[in-house]
Amino acid sequence: MSITKAAAGTKGWEWSDGLSLSVVLVGAGVRLYQWGLNRSLWLDEAYLAVNIVDRNAAGLAAPLEYNQSAPYLFLVITDVMTQLAGDGERVLRLVPLLASLATLWLFWRLVRGVLPPWAVPVAVAAVAFGYRNLYYAQELKQYSVEMLVVTGVLLLLLRMEVGAARRRFAALAAVGGLAIFAAHTAPFVLAGAGLAVAWRRWRGEVAISWIQIGVTGLGWALLFAVNYVWFIAPNYTNDLMQKFWAFAFPGWPVSAEAVRAWLVLTDEYLGYLGYLGGFKVMMVLLVLLGTVLAIARGRLVMLAAVVALLAYGVAVAAGKAPFFGRLSMFLSPIVLLVAYYGLGEGLRGRPALLIGLAIVVAAFPSARAFSRCVRPIVSQQPREVLAYFERERRADEPAFVTFWMEPSVRYYLRGSPEAFKGMSVGSEARIWEATTRRTGPPVRDADLDVALREMAGVAAYRRFWVLEGNMERTRDAFVARISERYACRVEKHVQLRGAAAYLFVRE
Repeated sequence: MSITKAAAGTKGWEWSDGLSLSVVLVGAGVRLYQWGLNRSLWLDEAYLAVNIVDRNAAGLAAPLEYNQSAPYLFLVITDVMTQLAGDGERVLRLVPLLASLATLWLFWRLVRGVLPPWAVPVAVAAVAFGYRNLYYAQELKQYSVEMLVVTGVLLLLLRMEVGAARRRFAALAAVGGLAIFAAHTAPFVLAGAGLAVAWRRWRGEVAISWIQIGVTGLGWALLFAVNYVWFIAPNYTNDLMQKFWAFAFPGWPVSAEAVRAWLVLTDEYLGYLGYLGGFKVMMVLLVLLGTVLAIARGRLVMLAAVVALLAYGVAVAAGKAPFFGRLSMFLSPIVLLVAYYGLGEGLRGRPALLIGLAIVVAAFPSARAFSRCVRPIVSQQPREVLAYFERERRADEPAFVTFWMEPSVRYYLRGSPEAFKGMSVGSEARIWEATTRRTGPPVRDADLDVALREMAGVAAYRRFWVLEGNMERTRDAFVARISERYACRVEKHVQLRGAAAYLFVRE
């Protein structure tokens, strides 16, 4: 089939482009505003921050501390930025911010070449004001980069429909090679792209040789093998992480239990993206409709999106990839593209009143999310707690640091060597036990027992500090048990979200 330039995204300025550009600019402004607020690093960010700040590029190739894993290219670029501009929170979050800003622009360019004009600003708003999209633009994690990779690959495929297929496929081959080291999820969208191009070549619809396709596929496979052996496997194949993420592997949907697990994870994922109640059902139906229409219409970019979605599903069922919240954020552009494609194609030629109603319904989640987007993001506040600790602590007062507070202490007190004197750090013992959703809630009492035993040396002093993080659910019980076990009371303290500091004095 032939694709016109209008259908491939090179059309002239449409009335919806002005509205879509306004949405892009507002979305970018909100991201820059949140970035400027410079919130404290929370636990997961502190894990990565310590690795980046304490290591060079060669060191980042080795297994990371705290059972962390992130794409090597993401880590190295962030490290280079810290060498050039300092290792503050804004610099550490600069790569995710820039990736999210670029995704906004590229997603608009993508959907304007696929969707009818009325659907374009609605789809762009879903990316611009999706709270998780905004949140990960402000977090030292790779999820914004993953969304950028997906959007960029699909946009390159869209451009191939216009012409110069060989040159643009060569650009895709190069971008894909880099993407493998920038996003662990890149192989899924690259599999979709490669198989879609091969299908269209088999049908004689793209002027790309089988040699070019084969060499590109082989090159991607070899690069992925290198990436997997050197960077992914050492961090993902340890027993602790496999236990922690066991619930995110529902298996093949061939039993009632597996089907139920798939439904639970899908429901949770849609809720994670901001779709609640009936909107979850609407999104599922639209994705199914968009999948059917994408296959029927045979457009290169839509085939690639659908195949990527299916490839990820197969990997999840086979136990090779987890399906959960932030780990599946890279699917967000694909899910939105396929869903709005189903909506746009399904309403093509329908009465304007029906289209208007569809716009209102489809735009409602984005409108609801906007108010949340403009409120300052606060996850955890260890920076403020540690500033209080430094200010109030006397030189002769020892301190016990729970394991979940350790990375924040290492990052925020790195410029104060004196702060580490007399400091004891808790172990990782049992904090991951029973944390999967299949086996129930964490064994919090056991966690407290371990911490109480480990702080015995510090608690022998008349005055001592305890720094805790990520223990909001059990902090009151923790303080009470310290007071009871060591016959002491709290003289000073600060309790903020996700972090606290207590000065205990023995009676």
